[in-house]
Amino acid sequence: MHRINRENSTRSDYTFFLLLVLIGLTLVVLLTLRFSWADKTSSARVYIDPPRVTVNEGLFTLSVMVESHIPVNTFAGELHFDPSIVTVDVINYGSSIANLWVNAPTYENTTGTIYFVGGTTEAGGFVGSGTLFTVTFRAHRAAVTTVGFTKAEMLQSDGYGTPAELARLTDAIVTISPKPAILNQPPLHSSQEEDAGVTDEAPVTSDFDLNHDNEISFSDIGVFLEFLRTRNLLADFDKDGTVTERDMDILLEHI
Repeated sequence: MHRINRENSTRSDYTFFLLLVLIGLTLVVLLTLRFSWADKTSSARVYIDPPRVTVNEGLFTLSVMVESHIPVNTFAGELHFDPSIVTVDVINYGSSIANLWVNAPTYENTTGTIYFVGGTTEAGGFVGSGTLFTVTFRAHRAAVTTVGFTKAEMLQSDGYGTPAELARLTDAIVTISPKPAILNQPPLHSSQEEDAGVTDEAPVTSDFDLNHDNEISFSDIGVFLEFLRTRNLLADFDKDGTVTERDMDILLEHI
């Protein structure tokens, strides 16, 4: 009798364990289907390209993009950025998929915001992916910051202005590196200039053979570009102390 009771108890424990496993698997499947269904209901998205970028202090450009699997005809949104790190230099929407603007992309650097409301008059609306506008920012200091959407909306081209289901909005991550240090080269004294061969005389033809292949050709331009904006004496043909576009013009005259 005791043996039968122990067997029944063991069977009950095993059945209970299997039931727990079954419930757990069912929850996993339901959650997976839920998130999969949520993704599929997102028929459009507005996003920033590239989503992650590393730049130096100075100018860089991000694109505000649209992608839709259903016809849409209206795009609206607000972006945010940290004006203590980056500010907008210019916005370009000349080649936008939107050809009608209720509120053309405008920015406010004091508050770090960009607004836009536009649309397309193309028959059937817009389907696919394309650029709404580009934003050229100026990075003021080394930092890691974000540029993203506070809100965004797209309307379907269905004659009713039905909102399109948008995918989750994500921020673009911008990593700003400091400017490379520029080593100041002390000015040459007259005696040093003579030793370095700096004179007021025009350069001779051989001076333009920067790669020393006994031929002045476009290959020398590639070498010259390495010297641009430096004080390299080999490419400073006009002897003004800096290699500039004017020296490039002199080089081109001999090719």
